[in-house]
Amino acid sequence: MRFIRFFTFVLFSLLLSMQSFSQAFTQDARLLSLGIGGSNFSYLPNNYARLNFPAYYNPSTGQFNLQMEFGIHKYIGVGLTTGFGFSRYEFNVPLGFIGNFHFYQLIADHSKKDIAADKLDIYVGANIGTGIAAQFFNRQTYASVLIYGGPQVGLRYYATDQLAINLEGGFGKSWLNAGITLNLVQSKQQIANYQKLE
Repeated sequence: MRFIRFFTFVLFSLLLSMQSFSQAFTQDARLLSLGIGGSNFSYLPNNYARLNFPAYYNPSTGQFNLQMEFGIHKYIGVGLTTGFGFSRYEFNVPLGFIGNFHFYQLIADHSKKDIAADKLDIYVGANIGTGIAAQFFNRQTYASVLIYGGPQVGLRYYATDQLAINLEGGFGKSWLNAGITLNLVQSKQQIANYQKLE
């Protein structure tokens, strides 16, 4: 509980100290995210029944996630997600699609107040995908096709114009994911600033 209070205080202090010069998400965004988290996938066939688990059993797996998101509209991004995951009995490689609505930028555009939209990006979205999984038990290997889909909600805090801390929760590709995001495209404001220095 103390950690949550401390984290809330630090986040609130950061928000109060920020000045807005641009937006954290733009139409020309190219965002590469790297993270770790946990997932629950569905399987065809579900080989865990061989260990006398229920037919609907979907174990949690630790995941290393790689995601690329492309801005296609001022508030909308789409992209690809992949990575790999593992548990005691499994190794998997998912591949899927994501779509995000960056509603905090929309709120910032219609707000007369500075709400730190240059540093903070809050979004909701959906994901869908498939992949392969190998399960290991009884000294044998069994293959499955994994499937997943669901909603997600996320938050990015930009420490610099190009680097953000990312936290995401939801269902489908991951129930929790934390990591970093790199913005691979320089903003028009950054380019203008560099040109002034030359």
